Amino acid sequence: MLVGLFARVATAVVGLPLVALLVWQGGPAWLALLALAAGTATHEYSRTVQPDARAQRWLAVSTSASLPVVVGLGGGDAMGRAFLLLVLAGLLAWVLHLRGHDNAAAERGVGDVLVAVLLPAGGLVALAVLRQSQHGLDWVVLVLAATAAADTGALLVGRAWGRHRLCPRISPGKSWEGLLGGALAAAVTLSALRLADVLGLSWVDHAVVAAITGFIGPLGDLSKSMVKRAHGLKDFGRLLPGHGGMLDRIDALVFNAPCVLAWMLWLRPFVPASA
Repeated sequence: MLVGLFARVATAVVGLPLVALLVWQGGPAWLALLALAAGTATHEYSRTVQPDARAQRWLAVSTSASLPVVVGLGGGDAMGRAFLLLVLAGLLAWVLHLRGHDNAAAERGVGDVLVAVLLPAGGLVALAVLRQSQHGLDWVVLVLAATAAADTGALLVGRAWGRHRLCPRISPGKSWEGLLGGALAAAVTLSALRLADVLGLSWVDHAVVAAITGFIGPLGDLSKSMVKRAHGLKDFGRLLPGHGGMLDRIDALVFNAPCVLAWMLWLRPFVPASA
């Protein structure tokens, strides 16, 4: 356990400064990071659920990696272009199945391609949109800091005091104590950021993001665990020592970011305190 924890911390120490630099810079380098993460995570997922469908896998990977870039560079019609790219990928997935011999597998195969794209790329596209918004850097820092705090809090509290299983059918190692520890860690971290007046966002924004990362993020973790358990895997890969694959690392983030974006676009304008 200590070896795994050391590897986890060492990977974070090496990777976090680079991620922080690219987040701060924004622009093409930031979009390249999102594209790399999306493509890698999609490859891990596709390799798991469609091990023999190479053409479908690379269709999913190329579409997933392209989406953050299309949104980041697409201007005012960026989301329309992203939607069109996703539609074309779905149509091409159908065409690829025309050469197969199992007609009944076509529907499932096309669905696998679309899920492999949307699962990681949807959340990373949300990060790209957040970064381009007003106070964009602040929003991305808030989401990343809260997600990291929740993940770390859940891990440490769950290992030390976890007794009551959260969802044993899917992930026997996760506990209610870990869930609450993660939520508390996110709340404390974002409260400290707000008290220090580091970001140009309100107390309401900090509280909402803390709640999302504390209680929505674990659903992303459980969703990926469900897929891994169905295929007899411990991790989606070994790319990041101590963390597993890319999808293992961003599983909570890809659930958190779209929910935070939904708050910013749909609900926040109606809350005077966050104006």
